[in-house]
Formats: sequence, C-alpha cells, structure tokens
Amino acid sequence: MNIKLNNTKNDISFKQNEYVLDSKQDSYGNFKISYTNGDVYYGSQQNNTNHGNGQMIYANGDVYYGNWKNDHHNGMGQMTYANGDIYYGNWKNSLQNGKGKIIFYCGDLYKGSFNSGYIHGKGLMLYDNGDINKGVWEYCNFIEGTIYYTNGTLKTVKVSNQLHLPYSNGDDFYNKWWKNEYDKKNM
Repeated sequence: MNIKLNNTKNDISFKQNEYVLDSKQDSYGNFKISYTNGDVYYGSQQNNTNHGNGQMIYANGDVYYGNWKNDHHNGMGQMTYANGDIYYGNWKNSLQNGKGKIIFYCGDLYKGSFNSGYIHGKGLMLYDNGDINKGVWEYCNFIEGTIYYTNGTLKTVKVSNQLHLPYSNGDDFYNKWWKNEYDKKNM
C-alpha cells in the first residue's frame, strides 16, 4: 500500500488502489482501514501492513481479534465465524496452527493441536451428544485413541485411512461438520 500524509492531524489517505477505500489513525496510533471488499480493520500497523494487535471484521460476517504479522493472523487470536463456530488459539500465516480450541455451531468442542488450518495432532473432541474422542487426529480425521460413548462403552481406535465417526443419531463427524462446513469455506 502506498500512503501519503495529509496536513490534517491523524488523517491518513491511501493512494487509490484496488484494496483500500479509506484509512484514519486515532490519537493512540491505531488505524481504521476500510477495504473495497467490505472488510474493516481496526488496530496497529507497521510498514503499511496490519501488524501487532488488531481486529478485522470481514464482509462475510467473520470477525478476527488478535495478533497480526505482515497482514496475517499470527500468534494468539480468536476468530468468530459467521456460521457460529469460534476458534481461539495460535495462528500462523492466517491458519490455525499450534494449540487451540474450536467450538462448533452444532455444540461440539475440540481442544488440542492444529496444523495449517487442520485439526492435527493430539486432542480431545467433546460432542454435543456427550461422546468423547481422545487421541490423535490427522487432517481432521481421528486416527488413534479412545472413543468414550455416553452409554458407557469404550472403543480403542487405530486406523490408517479416513474414519467416519458415528453419532448416536446416525450422522458422522465427517458429514456433519467437515464436509458441510470446511469444504464450503476452503474449496
């Protein structure tokens, strides 16, 4: 982004380009930047990038608040998705990475490791029906660990390919969340 300072105090105007409509700086040094796609950023900047603490309200209804580095979510932050999902934890290059937790709109909760935007590594999934999966996940698939069903039964799992985890009502995790929500956002 190319910027030029106007003579008025705390007013920064960006050269007209395809990304930024308007930008203002408050007395604390924080910016409000409105983008042409409808996104709005509030927070600190460094070298004309979103850097430090800030909040982005996306035009699609998602809201991110947390650390930024060179225009990417980096470090600790929280994303509240328009569909009702909430992720809180570590980010790297705008993808969930490291430790975190996600509360799904359907009531399920996962707490554990993420890698490049995927549930990946050790973690615990608490389903809205009371079932629990504790163990190792690989690209959002439960591959090893224990399933604790609400009826008291336990099942030890170790698989080498994709696993569809059944809910008591006949649905499964893959079809209920991953296929319906993740694919819509990222495919």
